[in-house]
Amino acid sequence: MVVYNIVMESKDLLSILLTFLLGIFVGAYAYLYIMNGPKKEVDELEVVKNEFAIVGESYGACEALDNCFAFRLDQNGEYIVQYDGGGLGYREEVSSLPGKLVREFSQEVFTTESLKRQSRAPLSASCYFGNNETNYKFRITKGGDDYHLDTCLTDIDYEGDDWYLLSKLWNHISLSL
Repeated sequence: MVVYNIVMESKDLLSILLTFLLGIFVGAYAYLYIMNGPKKEVDELEVVKNEFAIVGESYGACEALDNCFAFRLDQNGEYIVQYDGGGLGYREEVSSLPGKLVREFSQEVFTTESLKRQSRAPLSASCYFGNNETNYKFRITKGGDDYHLDTCLTDIDYEGDDWYLLSKLWNHISLSL
């Protein structure tokens, strides 16, 4: 019968302990920033039916610069914005619009007729801001119906009140990042 004499030296114990601690650190990092960090698709930003909400997203040239972002605005003026956190994965922030801007949204600027008209495909398929530039898409929920506006794929009235208010909203959120 062979008997093994296993004697652990202090440097072996230290090596095992450091390997264990490193495994915990790497596992925690992977869980926090890799598993939970990827950007959610805009459609995952839940909108409760029968309320007014706007989901907006930039795409195109901003992707190469890692400065695209998406947001969801609720009827009460609160919004959640998702953006690239500069190497830390996608980040989320919750904030509120200033009272003046909330009042502008409460004035029923987005009529059902104008949203239906602007959700149609345009006669010419070109992006308003250019095919190689950053473009924008919005999903506006009003009265349980969704209306999709896109600077490349729909016939947005860029001189109208709807676009004026959407661009004002976009500028406010982008300056708050």
